[in-house]
Amino acid sequence: AQMPAPSGPEFISDLAVHPDTGQIFVSVANPSNGIWASNPEGTAFTASWSVPSGGAIDVGRDGRVYIAGPEEDMIRGYSVYGAPVATIATDAGGNPAEQIPAGIAVDGKRIWISDREQDEIRGFTGPGVHVGTIGNTGPNALVDVGQIDVGEPGRIYALDRGDHSVKIFDADGTFVERVETGMGDPVDVTAHADGSFWVLGSSGQVVTFSLMPRVVGGDSRNFGSSFLGNPGSEQMIYLQNDNYLLPLPVLNTSLAD
Repeated sequence: AQMPAPSGPEFISDLAVHPDTGQIFVSVANPSNGIWASNPEGTAFTASWSVPSGGAIDVGRDGRVYIAGPEEDMIRGYSVYGAPVATIATDAGGNPAEQIPAGIAVDGKRIWISDREQDEIRGFTGPGVHVGTIGNTGPNALVDVGQIDVGEPGRIYALDRGDHSVKIFDADGTFVERVETGMGDPVDVTAHADGSFWVLGSSGQVVTFSLMPRVVGGDSRNFGSSFLGNPGSEQMIYLQNDNYLLPLPVLNTSLAD
């Protein structure tokens, strides 16, 4: 269903979904800054409140709604009803005037923000302790970082608009992978628990990427780890890798043999 927007000319900056309840939170900006809360079906707004700066938004496992607006050097946390519960300075000792938050992602332990002015990602604990900076040095440094997301096991997926890629880092800052998006104008990235991720283009197209081969299609048989294929018939399954479907014929034998 299409979510009805409250009346007004506000610009939608970002949205996030509560990981447990499915409740939807929308960040808006210009001319007013605020957060709108919707029911999981997206058919009705249940709450709204003002914020100093509308921007990137995410919802943590703790149920808090976190927002990092481009007009201030703060992460602000709210309850699902709009009560302020946390304020975290994001400058980490740098000059706030030279930092502009572009994305925010929350996992079970840390809050990460991407900075499009410094082209880096900074991590904080819930109480606001700076725990590290990622992507600002080395041959795989971020060029023009945008939105970010956190997958399993705590890996950070950063959309780099400067070279049209997604760059993946471990939580300790170790570079893992660079994946070309094939888009000239990627705008958002979302990570899945299985290691795959989605990239959204400005015209609405979505491209799915998978770093590890996995079975994504076939007939109705159960493709288990100990026995793949039915020895009584020939069939075809498909493995997805780097956004391609690779056909793999299964003859009258088990792949485990």
